[in-house]
Amino acid sequence: MMEQFSWDEIRLHNRRENCWVVIESFVYDVTNFLSKHPAGPELILEQAGKDGTKPFFNAGHPPYAKEYLKTFRIGEISEPDRKTVIRLPPITTSEILSSSSTTSNRSDWQTYILYAILGIITLIGIFIIVLFIKLYK
Repeated sequence: MMEQFSWDEIRLHNRRENCWVVIESFVYDVTNFLSKHPAGPELILEQAGKDGTKPFFNAGHPPYAKEYLKTFRIGEISEPDRKTVIRLPPITTSEILSSSSTTSNRSDWQTYILYAILGIITLIGIFIIVLFIKLYK
């Protein structure tokens, strides 16, 4: 049986020097991982001493991230405190494959800029073709 922690104890670990995060009722000591997180420590520190289940799964982590997270597991939330934990349904492999191939991590404004650039390039290409045709007629 894993060590169990209460929310009162978990909330005390909310600093860079001592950072615990709860994800799906498991408690993780991610203090030593903060400096290694690809997006920087701030994203994790926002969830320090709290339930970070939704932010973790909404962040678009690669499939192996959940497995890697297990290396930081130190326990679980105590039974009386467990009712306040967010539980998300498991994601199937087919959902991971279909979502990664059909969705983009780009924000809306980046998509608009991309389309604007593609439109400009298309117009320049058409202009060059028309100019080429007129010059060599």
